[in-house]
Amino acid sequence: MARKRSTRQAAVCVALFGLLAVAAPAWAASREKVLHGFDGTDGAYPYAGLSLDWAGSLYGTTSQGGSEGKGNVFKLTPGANGRWTETVLHSFTGSDGYRPLAGVIFDDAGNLYGTTYGPGNGLVFKLAPNQKSKWTETVLYTFRDSPDGTNPATGLVFDGSGNLYGTTQYGGNGYCTTGCGVLFRLAPGARGHWNETVLHNFDYLKDGAFPAADLTFESAGNLYGTLPVGGYSNGLSCSGAVYSLEAPEWTETVLHCFDSNDPNGAAPFASVIFDKAGNLYGTTSGGGGYVYDGGFYTGCGVLFKLSTPKQKGGAWKEKVLHSFTGGTDGARPGDLILDASGNLYGRAKIGGNLNDCKGHGCGAVFENMP
Repeated sequence: MARKRSTRQAAVCVALFGLLAVAAPAWAASREKVLHGFDGTDGAYPYAGLSLDWAGSLYGTTSQGGSEGKGNVFKLTPGANGRWTETVLHSFTGSDGYRPLAGVIFDDAGNLYGTTYGPGNGLVFKLAPNQKSKWTETVLYTFRDSPDGTNPATGLVFDGSGNLYGTTQYGGNGYCTTGCGVLFRLAPGARGHWNETVLHNFDYLKDGAFPAADLTFESAGNLYGTLPVGGYSNGLSCSGAVYSLEAPEWTETVLHCFDSNDPNGAAPFASVIFDKAGNLYGTTSGGGGYVYDGGFYTGCGVLFKLSTPKQKGGAWKEKVLHSFTGGTDGARPGDLILDASGNLYGRAKIGGNLNDCKGHGCGAVFENMP
């Protein structure tokens, strides 16, 4: 029996696009090409980034839409004449997942892994391809109650032993009404059972709360991340922080504390990335010295660099590479990527062309060169 599709889903139109660099310098002759437009029935509101397989196909999630309106996992396959074909790999029904806000990752066998915000406290899932080109979902772990962590809004990362790591936005025993979130590990066990270990409970008054960005592994096996609010360091109350957890004891260190009244940024909602020298790069959603009346935080955000300490246990030194103004350069920047030449690329959620999108701009894609 065919499932009922709502007219509200069918009315939703969201586009997935690519930027094709056809000439240098600095994207001057780049052009945009829409690879697929979602209509609601095949998904809507893709919040997260994409994953790429060895054949050049793209994989991602939509937070809503699909056959039940609960979101889905999709694949885009390149074909002849520059055409891309979408395949819905799985549509969530509610009981097996609801509202995936993060992307998916691969294991070595080609299986996909991800998180959903609901139902209830959320879950971790796996999608495995079979011989009939169908994908079978398995729920690996369902978050039960606050000590486990609740409502994962970020993606997962693997270590070399096949364990999964991630964060939940709420839960745990931190000083927050609903819990401040946790950092967890899922280890595969017997008969397909996965065992959760809470490696760290976030605390608003100590290191920050409500993780909203994916984790970053570095070569030594330590984890790095950001917290958009809270924190306390060297006698200062923070408006978000960058932190690390050092294996194998998973000892946490606050690497940098942001101050909402400081031109050096506030409220980091995005992940951090490394360069070859071990320096960290990231963005903040607020701060930066410019006042933008369309948002909650003072300032439009910054692009920052944290220089690795000269000796173990030393302080990380922050340098602001760019303060966003909310004009043509955008505002509320997100995740970054780094090319081999040290150029940084990212997107700003609003700003850009201020003549559109109700006066707040529709966002921008930017490059920052060293």
